[in-house]
Amino acid sequence: MSSTDISEIDVSFKLHLPTFSARSESTAKAEKIIKKYGSIVPNVPENIEHIIQKAKEYFSSSNAEKLTEKELRAVAFESLSRDEGDRFFFNLLKAVDEAKSRRVFSALFSSYIMNFNKHDERIAQAAKLLKKHQKTLSKSWVRRLENFDLLAFKTIETSLAKKIMEEGNDHSVFDRAGLTGAFSASRLVQSSLIELANQVAKRIKGGNTDALYDFLKIVCVGDKIKQHAGAAAMIASLKPFIDSSPPVHLKGLLQKVFIGSFSDPRITLNQWPEIPAHLGGTNLRTSCIGLIKKWLNFEAIELFFKVIAEHAPDEQFEPRRNLWKSYFDQEFVVDAHIILGQSAALTAKRLKRTDDAAHGLIWGNLSGANPDQSVLLMQIGDLTVAEWSHNGKFRAWDPDSPKKPRFYRNSYSASELRLGSNKIRNKNGSYGDGIVHLGDWVPRAKAYVNQATGIRLSRKIR
Repeated sequence: MSSTDISEIDVSFKLHLPTFSARSESTAKAEKIIKKYGSIVPNVPENIEHIIQKAKEYFSSSNAEKLTEKELRAVAFESLSRDEGDRFFFNLLKAVDEAKSRRVFSALFSSYIMNFNKHDERIAQAAKLLKKHQKTLSKSWVRRLENFDLLAFKTIETSLAKKIMEEGNDHSVFDRAGLTGAFSASRLVQSSLIELANQVAKRIKGGNTDALYDFLKIVCVGDKIKQHAGAAAMIASLKPFIDSSPPVHLKGLLQKVFIGSFSDPRITLNQWPEIPAHLGGTNLRTSCIGLIKKWLNFEAIELFFKVIAEHAPDEQFEPRRNLWKSYFDQEFVVDAHIILGQSAALTAKRLKRTDDAAHGLIWGNLSGANPDQSVLLMQIGDLTVAEWSHNGKFRAWDPDSPKKPRFYRNSYSASELRLGSNKIRNKNGSYGDGIVHLGDWVPRAKAYVNQATGIRLSRKIR
């Protein structure tokens, strides 16, 4: 079945539809097409590979079968989403130029928007050809291009970003530019939002955190980031704080928004957006996600000691707190998860309701132990560490230990947080299954972590 080109449908088409007691089949089809493809995005035929091969033969031999308009349109739309070589693309543009077909120009224009990259020479060539035949496009696009020159490939991202910032609304700007429907997920939309994000990030670096609130109003619907704005949100909202720390209230807001949009990064990373390679790629993505995890780890450690303060205050409280916060402050804590007995969990629930800094907290439930007890499970380097409250021991497991506890489970038994832990030399020279919090236990714990991981704290801990 041939694809349907609705580029000639006026913008106000749906407003002028007559009222039917039962919708006509044609009306339903038109609305379905508008919803699925936007304005002029064509359908890719199932035999596209055959058509591409036919195009290669046609471009390389004067005796080959000529492409039909429908086939040329399909190749034009596919051209910028795949790399068939410079010669193929040059011949395609020549064929498009000679065809003088509005449908073919529209397909190339769609490909230009969907695959936009101002650093791609093919985009520059496509823009030049489309500029030459701009008046051949549909009337609606001719009108839009008079206000938003989408074919000015070097500056269009900046122009759209500036307009969005001025109006505080990306939807209205993209709507007037024609970047709706299928085009709302185009690379032109995404790269324009990333340009906006870069501008916002510069303002934040200059101390203007209010710019971030304005940005979040633009890219969020409720408390969730719009699907096509994920990379831009990371660049504007997280990148500026990789080497600094935002105010507490802003940190809480960012945690809520990003976890609500892309899930808790301690549980899964699959839903977190990718960042384009030229903007930092995997390394920047990892750093941004690591920042959220760092904030969450801090909350976990803070909550552990707040719970201890209410359920097990003793003379070893401050030494424990100082020791493990020092490992966190020097960025040696990779993961941190708290596991709470029944009474301790009730305290955690209350703190989560009343403490703004505890919004993103999760914990596991502890069974087989005193209801007041709690455990702080940490990964320091490659070492898994369990710090027990009350008179529980400091315990550790090597990375290859089959008995090491797994992080971020919903429930744990006390036995699995004790059994199989490493043997550690006691002060008297014998070996035990952990370190008791008595006497000079802090230097021995530090020495053990250093021996097991090579990690050495840079300042003295009392």
